[in-house]
Amino acid sequence: VYDGQEGSPSRWRERDQPALARLYPDWDALSTAIGRSGDTFERWAEALYLPLLRWSQRCITIEPLPDAAPPDPTQPTDPADADSAWEGDE
Repeated sequence: VYDGQEGSPSRWRERDQPALARLYPDWDALSTAIGRSGDTFERWAEALYLPLLRWSQRCITIEPLPDAAPPDPTQPTDPADADSAWEGDE
């Protein structure tokens, strides 16, 4: 949970808000929540991040540093496959 920058004078840190903890005590509660309009967390995440993902796929080229080690063949190279690499790390 993001709680503001270190040393921030903000009094409204998310971790200190009991209402948020009651509504979304864990990831499952947040990720499966359905809003009043019927929108889901997934729908809002797509609305926020999908344009950024599309832009990055079109406009960013990743090149290794000249002295970088060769890529690890056990790791996915396609960002679409990256989720499967994290499944066992929870």
